[in-house]
Amino acid sequence: MKNLVKVSLDTQQFTSKPNDPGFISNKLINSRAELPIEELAYLVGSKGCTFAPAIFGSKRTANEVIEIRLLCLDFDNKDKTISIDEAVARSEKLGLPIAFIYETFSSRNCSKFRIVYRFFEPIVNNKFFAIMINILLEIFPEADKATKDPCRMFYGGKGVIGEVSEEVIYPQSLFFALYMYYSYNNNKEKVKKISEFCNKHHIAMQNNTFKACTILYDGKSLDTPILYNKRENKLFPNEEIFVIYLANAKCNVKVRCSNEQIKHVSGDDLYNNCRLIRELKDAKEWLYYPELWGILTNLVHISGGIKYFRKTMHDLQDICSYNYNYEKWDMNCTQISKCPYYPKRCEDYCPYSNECKHGKNILTTIKASKNKITLLENTVEYTDIATARKDLYNCLKSAISANDDSIYLINAQTGLGKTETYIKCMQESNQKFIIAVPTNDLKDEVLRRIHDAGIEAVSTPALPDDISEEEKAQLEACYRKGDPFRYRNIMKKLEKKYESIREFKKKLGQTMNYSGNIVTTHFRLIYQFQFRILQQHTIIIDEDIIQTLFHTDSVSISKIDYLLRQGTYIKNHKTIKDRLKYFKKSKPNVYKNNNRIPPLDIRDIYKQLSADENIDFNVECFLNAKSIVADENTIHYAWLKQLPMQKIIILSATADHKVYAGFFKNRHIEKFKIKDVLYIGKVIQNTDHSFSRRWIADNADKFKEIRKKYKSCYEICFKKYEDDNTNLHYGNTQGKDGYSDKNLLILGTPFPSDKVCRLMAAAMDHDVEIINNDTINFREVIYDRYKFYFSTFGDELLREVHIYHIISELEQAIGRARLLNNDNTVYVYSSFPAKQAVFNHNS
Repeated sequence: MKNLVKVSLDTQQFTSKPNDPGFISNKLINSRAELPIEELAYLVGSKGCTFAPAIFGSKRTANEVIEIRLLCLDFDNKDKTISIDEAVARSEKLGLPIAFIYETFSSRNCSKFRIVYRFFEPIVNNKFFAIMINILLEIFPEADKATKDPCRMFYGGKGVIGEVSEEVIYPQSLFFALYMYYSYNNNKEKVKKISEFCNKHHIAMQNNTFKACTILYDGKSLDTPILYNKRENKLFPNEEIFVIYLANAKCNVKVRCSNEQIKHVSGDDLYNNCRLIRELKDAKEWLYYPELWGILTNLVHISGGIKYFRKTMHDLQDICSYNYNYEKWDMNCTQISKCPYYPKRCEDYCPYSNECKHGKNILTTIKASKNKITLLENTVEYTDIATARKDLYNCLKSAISANDDSIYLINAQTGLGKTETYIKCMQESNQKFIIAVPTNDLKDEVLRRIHDAGIEAVSTPALPDDISEEEKAQLEACYRKGDPFRYRNIMKKLEKKYESIREFKKKLGQTMNYSGNIVTTHFRLIYQFQFRILQQHTIIIDEDIIQTLFHTDSVSISKIDYLLRQGTYIKNHKTIKDRLKYFKKSKPNVYKNNNRIPPLDIRDIYKQLSADENIDFNVECFLNAKSIVADENTIHYAWLKQLPMQKIIILSATADHKVYAGFFKNRHIEKFKIKDVLYIGKVIQNTDHSFSRRWIADNADKFKEIRKKYKSCYEICFKKYEDDNTNLHYGNTQGKDGYSDKNLLILGTPFPSDKVCRLMAAAMDHDVEIINNDTINFREVIYDRYKFYFSTFGDELLREVHIYHIISELEQAIGRARLLNNDNTVYVYSSFPAKQAVFNHNS
């Protein structure tokens, strides 16, 4: 759960100070607890349980501290006195929300108490902790200095005082609180006090204040002395971290923080393009500290932005019933302008980040808003449908007559007549063809049309419908496992039970050895035909086949351990054992390409694998993975099946030349692009939101409204929201006909998995350093006739792969309507522009 806090907690309850602190200390080492802050406050403050804010290793010492989430102050009122009311008032005035307060055992009438603050993230650096706690001790000189010890334990108390809060404090709020504390006490002595504190803790100064701010870490090294709350091996490029610049320490991290300001941005630009700023300025909603702070870190980089923020906060004093503490935020403005922070990303603080269309931050949002969807001047030159069909015929005829082993990639719009064209070429040719299509339904339709044209052909059979779902699942499990032995054994059993299975096997055997024309599916073409049969045919693949060739899957580390530990057939196979150990040693979140690792043939252990029911994954695919990435418990991998080494002709609206070139580097790829034809029908698109899976989940009411508005249309969305009228969803649209005269609603942007894109690029032997370091951000993209901003990768190949997945699903879905030949309408709700779309943001 998000709101749990992790501490060392002894659950033994006391009503007075314990007599054996050593015993309790030893118990705390192994007494980790993760619980809501309300429950912790109750157990410590009201039930007298002892706790330590830190989590420890093997000992309760400073060197064994793993992390600290709470900052505690102990007020015994011996030397310097302060009341609870005074402490709370000071904390509130300085903008430091208190998690909870409790009265200690030795207190009389609340004379002794402890204040607990909750830090926004676990503190993993003791030096960083030292500065954070010393800021609090500077602000509260009445507190016991012993609380600066990171391994200190605190006894419970005899009552929680006041409310318990889930609010947290941030490092920047602590520095600003200290800045304000010095200003309130003696503004003339403020710089002197700051200097003294900085000298004492070796902190650098800039413009007479603390040099501490949020930066964007770029993954490189530089001798810049800084302190940060991260373990070095946990730092990632393009990660925002809070850093404290040190005056005389050594550190090996490079940081960047741009002071360049954006000019010519008006208050109206800010108001119109940021919903959060509108909410603030109109006083419609209360904004919490992280939201105000996020806005401020952006406005400091805009010329006049600080002035705009100050005026907004000042004006709110007169129109708000609640108090934003203008004086505090005025000082924050002064402080941040002296040491600019990196602009915080919208997703890190804005409650509307999943609803509105925005950039990485407010700055990029303002830039993007001026170019939402821009139609480029170099518009597409369209052709007429007769010319396009003639060009398609000539390209296909040329590819069929070629005498080589190239891959011919022919891009032609959906509905242009690809099936009709290759049937015509079959009539005119003496060659024998294998036609491969995505689905069994389309296979049957194509075979019927081939027969209608007077051409002899057969098709590979599909599994009979009369076998049970459980039996089908068993066969599918054999496919997943890559287990031909178990598959044969199951089929032998099914033969005895079903006449249809005997007929199926007989027809399949005949078809697989047929020398005439064959219609089959993508899967059977790639995985079941023998090479000698393939060589007797010219292969035409209808639609993009990458989804059949490229697979991603995952294997748990425990299953790999099982193979190494229990599989005697693996133990005696050194090459396999070494490969398993190599994969297992993969560093978390580091992508690898394995293209230079020689392939392994494991047919000699298939029988043992088949007998082992604990192995439920395809061991051969895993061992021959083209790319992998590990997380804490799992290895994710990608496996690529090669196309037959002979001439291959691919007809598709969405197949991407760069993707095929990346996968098949040893093959010549000949690309033909048939000019587009203007649709007879229409594509009307709304791009106001991301329309991602997450957006739909977070905006259920809006999603329902859109569906209700177009309830007369046939719908294509994500599988989770599949419409019963179509049974179509993203990933299941290729080859699906029957909607050529229907209006469609295409709802959602089919964003691919970040992991899949990186695994695909690694399988293409792309630079793994780029794969590991590039990030998805809001960027300017040029696609088709449009220039727009879109969340994608910065690297060209990663971006190509990312957009390829989106285009493939989106355009295939739109293609079901056959708009080239029909005057119907497709309504699209997606942030990625569809071809020939008319953008209507009120649609």
